[in-house]
Amino acid sequence: MSTENQQRPDTSREFAGEVFVVTGAAQGLGREIAVEAARRGADVAVCDLDGDKARAVATELGSAHGVRALAQQCDVSAPAEVAALAERVVAEFGRIDHWINNAGTLHIGPIVDTEPQAFRRVVDVNVTGVFLGMRAVLPIMKAQGRGSIVNLSSLAGKKGMVNLAGYCASKAAVISLTQTAALEAAPEIRVNAVCPGVVNTEMQQREYQIISGLTGEDPKAIEQNWLKDMPLGEFQEPGDIADAVCFLSSRRARQITGEAINVNGGLLMD
Repeated sequence: MSTENQQRPDTSREFAGEVFVVTGAAQGLGREIAVEAARRGADVAVCDLDGDKARAVATELGSAHGVRALAQQCDVSAPAEVAALAERVVAEFGRIDHWINNAGTLHIGPIVDTEPQAFRRVVDVNVTGVFLGMRAVLPIMKAQGRGSIVNLSSLAGKKGMVNLAGYCASKAAVISLTQTAALEAAPEIRVNAVCPGVVNTEMQQREYQIISGLTGEDPKAIEQNWLKDMPLGEFQEPGDIADAVCFLSSRRARQITGEAINVNGGLLMD
């Protein structure tokens, strides 16, 4: 583990009075982003395909951090559901300051063995979901005269990877969408992306198991092989990604837009 001082700066109220919408927020990275935004004083809309889990997270945020929190079941690939999410947040909170397009999915397997519908589902969630989120919130933020959007891309959006054709293609598209939106939304609204590397989540553990099934390699060996290529010597934690998202959402990043920021321990440098 790193010996670097891990003391956090005092950001406890930097988002007081502001409203976050986080998609895919019932677990993993999305949940951590929602928790961190609430810890910093934001009111949070928790969106997820799993409505029960979303409601549990929203309840937790309200009780633990004293903020307003709502939950909305939403398929981010469905235009009407995304529009309804934005409308409900404005109706209940009065505004949307930050929209975090985090919801995502993946399919693992060689191109020749990937069914078209599996590829389409990855694109529908990872690309169309980001497009629909920005399409819904940009007019709201334009009317407010300010706002920030952060889209979750990936290391895989900058580098091709075996058995991840749909995921890589979709995350590369997220970076391109981010740059286009940043140009269209300026100067009132900033749009950025975060590109995680290998993050310690349940989803990552499942990925090791799936790759093991394809290759016959032991899951722990796969994990260790990836780790040895990490210059900083450790995988990322969900909190590392949440910190980056909150930084890009904050006024401290007021001169940053159209960027795809790597948070990958040096695994890819560009």
